[in-house]
Amino acid sequence: MMQTSEERLSPAEYAKKLLSELNIKSVPIYPRKIAKELGIYVWERKSDSGYDGYMISVNNTWGIMINSAIKSITRKRFTVAHELGHYYIDYHDELSYRCFGKDMDDLSSSAKHDEKEANEFAVELLMPDDLFRKDITHQKLSLDSISLLADKYLTSLISTTIRYARCSNDECAVIISENERIKYLAYSESFGKAKSIYLLKNAPLQDGSYAKKLFENGFSILEGQGEVPARAWSSNASEPERLLMEDSRCLPNFNQVISLIWFEKKTNA
Repeated sequence: MMQTSEERLSPAEYAKKLLSELNIKSVPIYPRKIAKELGIYVWERKSDSGYDGYMISVNNTWGIMINSAIKSITRKRFTVAHELGHYYIDYHDELSYRCFGKDMDDLSSSAKHDEKEANEFAVELLMPDDLFRKDITHQKLSLDSISLLADKYLTSLISTTIRYARCSNDECAVIISENERIKYLAYSESFGKAKSIYLLKNAPLQDGSYAKKLFENGFSILEGQGEVPARAWSSNASEPERLLMEDSRCLPNFNQVISLIWFEKKTNA
């Protein structure tokens, strides 16, 4: 672990500091290479206890073990980045961290504080704020465009879309739905300030949304895009008939639907 610094940095600031120290200025970021630079050995082994990643120190030698049962390459990359967060954040001072999938799931509200901080570190490490914001400037709002970003950064569609929504200057939000209910949501600063519609976790999907139609069709239709009234996403919309854009896509492996919704910028007539 690093020596304790006088000023406590945020997890994202620690990730920026590490990238700066290693002079990494382009993407994709390769967390295993970073681990090697730091003298951390990374290996894979099937975990009988079900964890995704395991950071451990033995005789002052640090290692990261990844569950070989994980099929997703992007998930393995995020797991290594997450464990690097435990190593590099100097106030994460345990000699070992055994991290389960729910700890590294951005959709989980049950993760411990250290795990949430390691997630924040991993997001900034893999999708550096300054580079990511440049890439989304003048980017067309759509899941197809974000999918291209995910390919560029070697990150999952879900994590990239969440990062997009949080960094965007547009009035937009991303919603992950499961069993026809909102499981998780994230939105841009302008979306939150506008208060045009109110999205609530665990709220049922509204009639008229493409997301609900995808569930109703049993995922036989994989995506839906177009204009829908605000009431299709919120029963408490301030302007129920105001149109917003929706781009929804099925995630069959998770029995979920990911939706990107946004309001077009108003223009003066």
